[in-house]
Parts: sequence; structure tokens; C-alpha cells
Amino acid sequence: MNVRLRRRSGTRCYAYADGNPISEIDPLGLWSINLNVYVGVGTEITFGSVNGRAFLTTRLGLGVGFGAAYDPKGKIPGPDVSESCKGGVVLAATAKGELRSGPFALGAEFGAARNYTLGQSEVINENSATLNLPWEGVEMSRSVGVQITLYHGKH
Repeated sequence: MNVRLRRRSGTRCYAYADGNPISEIDPLGLWSINLNVYVGVGTEITFGSVNGRAFLTTRLGLGVGFGAAYDPKGKIPGPDVSESCKGGVVLAATAKGELRSGPFALGAEFGAARNYTLGQSEVINENSATLNLPWEGVEMSRSVGVQITLYHGKH
């Protein structure tokens, strides 16, 4: 008697390992790179990877400051997407301030985010005073703005 196992559609995917958690590993891990410039009207761009899931965030706002940073713990803004196999879109409106030099960071962000693919919303209330190694960069900014994030799905 031959028994055949098939993966049925609708079962949980293993996004962190391309659907095969036994023979595959996630080579990319968590990371993000952020660049921003605010002189009155300004912009910010963040791109990175969360467990092999690429994302891009663009932000338009009002503020003052500049920065460039690498964050080894970068994440997709808004509700957690780790249980979903789909790509998606997150819209957010936040006020934030950051002061970073090398591995030292002090900042806060308040607002709300909506993941339209998952149909979930989240209040953003993050305060940090951290030592993030091997974080690299410099940032000094305060801004109020809206952002859109696009992220890649995994199958």
C-alpha cells in the first residue's frame, strides 16, 4: 500500500523557510536600512527583510532632521505578518522623534497602522532608549507624517 502525503491549500505556510522548514533556513533574518531628510516638508524611506520577506516603506511628512541607519532588528510596521503567506500593504500615520549615534538610540513613535491585506489595525506606541549592537548610523529628527509599506509574500 502506497501512502502519499500532499500539502493541502489553506494549510499554514512556513514563510521563514520557503515552505520547507526541514531543509531550508532563512538566510536573510531581520534587518532594515532607513534614510530620512526633513526640512519642513520631508521624506523617509526604509527597506529591509523580515525572515526573508522583503519590504519597502515610504513616508511623507512635516518635520526637521536627517538620518541614515542600519537596524539589525528592523521590522514591517503595523500588525504582525508572520502567520500570513501573503504579501500586503500597510498604511500608517505617526508622530515620531529619534536621536541616534552609533549603537545608542533614544526615540518614540505614536500613531496607528492598518494592514489592509490582513484586515487588522494596531495602535503604535513605542518608546526606546536602547543599546543596539551592531546598529550603525546617525539620526536626529522629529516628524509627523503618513507612510505606506509594501511587503512581499511567502509561499
